[in-house]
Amino acid sequence: MTTPTTARRYSRSDEIDLFELAQQLWQQKWLMVGIAGLVILIAVAYALLATPVYQATASVMPPHAADIAPINLGRDQAEIKPLGVEEAYAIFTRNLRSQASRRWFYQELYLPSLQEQRISGTRGNLLGQKGEVLIVYVPDVRSNPDNYAVQVNLSDPERAAQLANSFIAEASRRALADLERNTRAQVNNKRRELEEHIEALRVSANDQRRDRIARLQEALSVAEAIGLENPQVTGGRTQVTVGGSPAADTAQMSDGSMLFLNGTKAISAELALLQARKNDDPFIGALRGLQLEIAMLNLVEPLPELAQLFTLDSAADVPENPARPNKAMIVLLGVVLGGMLASATASVCIALRRRKNRNHINARS
Repeated sequence: MTTPTTARRYSRSDEIDLFELAQQLWQQKWLMVGIAGLVILIAVAYALLATPVYQATASVMPPHAADIAPINLGRDQAEIKPLGVEEAYAIFTRNLRSQASRRWFYQELYLPSLQEQRISGTRGNLLGQKGEVLIVYVPDVRSNPDNYAVQVNLSDPERAAQLANSFIAEASRRALADLERNTRAQVNNKRRELEEHIEALRVSANDQRRDRIARLQEALSVAEAIGLENPQVTGGRTQVTVGGSPAADTAQMSDGSMLFLNGTKAISAELALLQARKNDDPFIGALRGLQLEIAMLNLVEPLPELAQLFTLDSAADVPENPARPNKAMIVLLGVVLGGMLASATASVCIALRRRKNRNHINARS
């Protein structure tokens, strides 16, 4: 049965005396020092032994108008749409962010660098780290949404800077290759269109010549039948009499039905020339203009030497200090965690001791 004296004793035993708690914690000082020291030692060891990772960053921005001027040098004269700054930069950024460029980076640059450093591991495990090695991002989306940064994280600072710059160079090479293919396709399509137009004009000219020959042959037959060798000229106008009266003049022969009035000599001469003609090009009015357009297309350079689809804002320099681990932060975190763990452990020990004493008092009562 619990007496009032025992209840008061329980109440006093449950009260927290800060001075008594401090004394009890002091009694656990070596335990606390040991636990805190162990945690701090682990943090220091990790900070000293962890492989440092260096961060090399290069940045790019849209090209200037002068950078794409060589590309548009022959496009205007060839009537091909000029390439704008935004369009040129879009070709580059598409290759900068493409998975094909990333695969090239890891297969041609990253994996060989690991082999040089004798870092072992399966291909899948090594490639699984690629999201941490190469990062392409926009540093300032609001103010400069067109500026891109290429970040490479490696344990070798020189290699990190080299790989970042090499990746940008490869993206530029791929973009210029895309531009060359697109330009060649545009030029070839327009050239094919013009050549088909020229061929159509030549076929049409040949058909017209054959039609003219057929009409002349009929007119020659008529002229021979009526015995008309030469047209009769009166007062500066060609006039032919058939049966003693004027038959027609040159104005009436425009439709070709009265060609026989030219006489057999003129008809035979023109007929011989048309039949002997092997090339109708000199008699096609639009031909030379089309051939000039093809000549202008040949002046379009698919890949000018000085063409640049981006501006290198900042090349990647060799970083002097590792980006991680942050040794000072790790040690500070170790001190904080060590102190918290030591205090918690000591508090548990004190609580267990108080519980043990309370159980002992209860057993005596």
